[in-house]
Amino acid sequence: MGRRQDFFLDKKSCLMTPTLYIVATPIGNLKDCSLRFKEVLESVDFVLAEDPRVTLKLLNHAGLKKKVYSYSEHSSPQKEEAVIKNLLAGMSYALISDAGTPAVSDPGARLVARAVTNGISVVPVCGPSAVMALISVFGVPETAFHFWGFFPKKNKKALQIIDHIEKIEGIHVFFESPYRILKTLKSHFVDKADYHMVVGREMTKQHETFYRGTPAEVLQVLSNDTVKGEFCVGVIKSKNGKNGQTDRRG
Repeated sequence: MGRRQDFFLDKKSCLMTPTLYIVATPIGNLKDCSLRFKEVLESVDFVLAEDPRVTLKLLNHAGLKKKVYSYSEHSSPQKEEAVIKNLLAGMSYALISDAGTPAVSDPGARLVARAVTNGISVVPVCGPSAVMALISVFGVPETAFHFWGFFPKKNKKALQIIDHIEKIEGIHVFFESPYRILKTLKSHFVDKADYHMVVGREMTKQHETFYRGTPAEVLQVLSNDTVKGEFCVGVIKSKNGKNGQTDRRG
């Protein structure tokens, strides 16, 4: 960060109740579970999870036993209201997603908003982030970035993002599924020769791969590779051309 920071170790007695903890989870490598991650999950009364089955595997790995309840974009307002009532009654919750940081391109933002409106303490428990992981290896000294969530399926909204990339400086980052990544690159980026793109696949996992170059160069390599796993894409409009390459491990 370039600035000296003072760090301290949390004590269990410092954990606040009632509190909604927004807990980041590994994006692929279970070794990325932090000590604070384990401490907070051990202290809360309940865990809210995007997919309880995925979360139970994570808790088992960490040696934790907790009551896990489903919370997703399909959760009803009544379920959110029940969580808020329990928080106001003095209970504590940890909100986690299947991978990465909750409430970012994630339905957890609704629950956070309701908690804040009701005066409930909301505390982030920092950890893995696919967006920040990609930016850290992007290789361009650019301080500004813009995150768009999952790239839109509707053409009108997709063109709006392209327009922002053209007009707004910085690295533009979005998620894409393995079922749409090739189509998205072909439909909206392949002719952008002045774009520099970095695509991260299976980040932090055994077969982690980064594809670099113009969108056309990335598409050519990716079309001949294994298209599986979630993708995180970063792109910037640049006057300086960069050689395409693929960084692979595993």
